[in-house]
Amino acid sequence: MTKERKFILLTVISTVLISSKVLIVKQTLNQGLPAEQILYLRMLMATPMFLIIYLFYRKKHSSTHIVYKDYWLIGLIGVFGFFLSPLFDFKGTYYIPATIERVLIFSYPLFIFIYSLFSERKQIKITYLYILIGVLLGLLLSINGLNFRSFGNANIKGVILVLIASMLYSISLILSQQVVRRVGSMNLTSLSELIAFLVLVIYFVFTGNSHFMDITKVNLTSYSLILIMVIFSTVIPFFLLNECIKYIGATKVSLISIIGPIFTSFIDVLLLKESISYSQLLGAGLIILSIYFLDFYEKKISVSKHLKIKEKKEGIDNYM
Repeated sequence: MTKERKFILLTVISTVLISSKVLIVKQTLNQGLPAEQILYLRMLMATPMFLIIYLFYRKKHSSTHIVYKDYWLIGLIGVFGFFLSPLFDFKGTYYIPATIERVLIFSYPLFIFIYSLFSERKQIKITYLYILIGVLLGLLLSINGLNFRSFGNANIKGVILVLIASMLYSISLILSQQVVRRVGSMNLTSLSELIAFLVLVIYFVFTGNSHFMDITKVNLTSYSLILIMVIFSTVIPFFLLNECIKYIGATKVSLISIIGPIFTSFIDVLLLKESISYSQLLGAGLIILSIYFLDFYEKKISVSKHLKIKEKKEGIDNYM
C-alpha cells in the first residue's frame, strides 16, 4: 500500500468516527441537555486530553518553532473549527433529523472546492460541474433514496444553522492547510482546542450564560455518552484528519470525507432496523465513482501540464 493510499484510508476512518458524533448528540439532546452545555462538557473533557498530548509531543519534538503569525492562524482555526462550527451544528441538530444534519454538514467539501477554484485560479470546466452534480445527487440518493419528504419537513432554522457550521468548518480546514506543515498536527489540534475552550468560557461569562457551566445536574448516562464522543469522535479523528491534510491536502480530504453521511445512514439502518433501498446503494456508488473520477481527472491534468513543460524545456535546449 502506497503512502497516499494509507492516508486516504486514515481519512475514511476519521470520517466514520466523526460521523458517529451526530447519533450521540441526538441522544444527549433528547435527554434534555442544551447544545451549549453539550459543547461545554465535550470541551471540558477533551481539552485536558489535548493539553497532555500537546505537552508530551512538544517535549519529544522541541525543535518545532511556532512563530507569531502561526498563533493567529491557530487561534482562528480554534474559533472557527472547534468553537463556532460545533456550536452552530449542535444547535441546528436539535431542529432537524440526524440524516439531514449529515447531508448539510458534509456540504463543506463544496465550500472548499469553490474556494480552490478561485484561489488557485482554476478554470471552471464543465467536467467539474458534472462531478459536483454527481456527488450531490449520489449524496441525496444514499441518504433518503427517492424519498425527499424529510427535506421538506426539516426546520429552516436548523438547516441554516448547520449550513453555517459547515461553512465555518471549511474555513478551519483551509486555514489548517496553511499552518499544519510548520506547526505539526499535534500542536495545531491541541492549541486550537485549548483556545476554543477559553473562548467558549469567555462567551458564556460575557453573554450571561454561565449556568451552562453548571454540570452538577447532568446524569451519568449523558456523561458517558459525551465521554465516548470525546474519545472516539473528537480526539482520535481530529489528529488523524490533520495528518491527512498535511500529506494529501484539504481538498482531497474533504472530497473523501463526503462518505460520512453514507455511514450515518447505514448506522441508522443497524440501530433503527430500517431497510436500504436500491436507490440508496446507487447513490453510494455514484459518490465513490464521482470522487474517483475527480482524482483521475486532476491527475490527468497534472501529467499533461508536466509533459507540456518538459516539451518546452527540450525545445529550448535544442534551440540553444
